[in-house]
Amino acid sequence: MKLGVIGCINGCIDRLNKLLLSSNADLFLCMGDIGILKGSYYNNNTGYMEREIEYRSPVKPVIFTLASQDTGKLLHEFNKTHLNGLFKIKDNLYYLPVGKTCYYNGINIASLGGEFNSLSYYKDRLKLTPKQRASYTLNDFIDIVDRKDIDIVLTYESPYPFLKVNNCHIYNYGKKDITELIKKINPFYHFHRDSDTHKSQIINYSTSISIPDGCMFEYDLGVIE
Repeated sequence: MKLGVIGCINGCIDRLNKLLLSSNADLFLCMGDIGILKGSYYNNNTGYMEREIEYRSPVKPVIFTLASQDTGKLLHEFNKTHLNGLFKIKDNLYYLPVGKTCYYNGINIASLGGEFNSLSYYKDRLKLTPKQRASYTLNDFIDIVDRKDIDIVLTYESPYPFLKVNNCHIYNYGKKDITELIKKINPFYHFHRDSDTHKSQIINYSTSISIPDGCMFEYDLGVIE
């Protein structure tokens, strides 16, 4: 079984479909920013992104998680069908909710999308308004942190330390909460979004891989099966 993992596409369905058509993968995962939601953080782009996805669908089935520009609360307004842990948004487009899992062809996939929201966690989980960035709290870990049967974990944020090079400067960034989550769950693969870096590192026994925006990389899942 071959897996295609796609970075954030920022609402560009043309780019998404070009990537899908270039691959013979059996399963496609997208890191998010699909651009279908009325509560996008970047309001100047929202109208265009909505119109594009409203009349067009991906050419192949895609499972996506929450990034930063989409808002999970509004995703449920688009829900038509709930299937094996996934919400069907429209033809060939399926959303895996934050802190939940889905089962696909023998593979267990978990999602922790969005950005960490310390405000909502430490102040009675106050919710961000739809116009603010999509977020998660530590409480969203609860349903998956003790699972030992998860094969793939998707996160928008990177684990710490995640080494980057920018303008000849080397620095570390990422979230320690993500690192601790991966250590506890120990999935075979952990995929996370990065704007421009594709690299892998080992966290415990897991292979953690960054997927740049607008790019796709393929992986063999035969060893999981």
